[in-house]
Amino acid sequence: MLPSLVQIGYRYNQLRSVNLYATSLQRSLLVCFALFLSSSLPLLFAPCCNAEETDSQPKLVSISEGWSKWRGAKGDAQVVGLPKIWSQPERLWRIPLDSNGVGGVALSQEIVMVSSRDIQDREDVFLALDAQSGVELFRHQYASPLTLDYGNSPRATPLILENQIITLGAGGELTALELESGKPIWSKRLVKDLGGKMPAWGYSASPIVHEDTLIVQAGGPNAALVGLKLETGEIVWRTSGRQGAYSSSLLMERNGILQLLGCDDKSYGAWSAADGKRLWELKLPIDRDFNVPSPLVIRDQLFIVSENNGALLYELPANAEKSNDESAGIKLIAQSDALSHDANSPVAIKNYIASVHEGLVLLDPNKKLETVDQWDDPSLHSYASIIVDDDRMLITCIDGTVILLTVLDGKIQELGRMKCEESKGDILAHSAFDAGIFIVRGPLWVDAYRW
Repeated sequence: MLPSLVQIGYRYNQLRSVNLYATSLQRSLLVCFALFLSSSLPLLFAPCCNAEETDSQPKLVSISEGWSKWRGAKGDAQVVGLPKIWSQPERLWRIPLDSNGVGGVALSQEIVMVSSRDIQDREDVFLALDAQSGVELFRHQYASPLTLDYGNSPRATPLILENQIITLGAGGELTALELESGKPIWSKRLVKDLGGKMPAWGYSASPIVHEDTLIVQAGGPNAALVGLKLETGEIVWRTSGRQGAYSSSLLMERNGILQLLGCDDKSYGAWSAADGKRLWELKLPIDRDFNVPSPLVIRDQLFIVSENNGALLYELPANAEKSNDESAGIKLIAQSDALSHDANSPVAIKNYIASVHEGLVLLDPNKKLETVDQWDDPSLHSYASIIVDDDRMLITCIDGTVILLTVLDGKIQELGRMKCEESKGDILAHSAFDAGIFIVRGPLWVDAYRW
């Protein structure tokens, strides 16, 4: 039972009568202490929030520290440490590459992981670089004869863990490397060893880790998702389903269940991270999308952007078995044609959603995806990657322009920009940011900057 002010005051008078020589300072301290107790104890003993309400809200789960995988530790491109005002960053180093590539950069534990191809375009090459100096720590290279549209370089962003690095090539060559030495621990081929089926443009979905299990989207009829022992590569489980898409899944917790939120080549949905069991399925109205952009979680809502269906906001369904109605319980909240692209992944910034489509577009999920602001720039008419810190966005454009923007009261404002040194070709890989270091993977080079 909590003490009242009267009870505390009565106790204070008792203390006062015991010590007639108490100084005025001591008496003042006792009164202050009594007031403190009366105001703070209710807070200390107040009941916790309803656990069910808290658990029902989805939470993205970090896999590792830093920018350890596709779009950072949680897959939402959110970071801490972007500059609040523009200043020209210091370029720490540049290293040359033998070929262009589309695979995102990973940056964690002072290591930069970047993918490429050899100069003959016959082998995949993964480089581990020191983040401060650009010195090559090791490289992982193997034969991978491919003939794909958009080049043959790896698409999936490497995954940097506490003592391992996981790489995946476009042809499905999956390898676990020692973090310190780069020595291969084990390797698997998603098609030959796991029964997968390679997408038309190569494997792109980055692997995910749940406890000691590595989860890959192999995309085979009997191996849509496969769980492997992280230490040995041994198969733990596999689940049937469709061919994989190109978007990387998010690891999300909801109602105490860890799940992968993502898509296959025909639908979006969620799968249990424990055993790959599908929890729910959502097919979009127009079945012609390639499912490349990453989905976005806004509170208990799912935001999707696609080339043929535009921007869609759904209410996330409860975790349940699929019913005969493939989209049962999945409520469409809003739709917008302001975004309809096939590659750029959206981000959440303040109370809005931002993405690039013929300029930077800002939508309000609380107002039926109303377009709040549009910011046009010649560099933002094609592919671009976005990194977010609170109210600021750092955007790397296809032509090498890097722009720092802020969103204030629903308005987009430019804080500053720079242009990477010219190099033939487009920037098609997602940039990385961690602890003040910014990595840009150009057509034939990798740059490191520091603010």
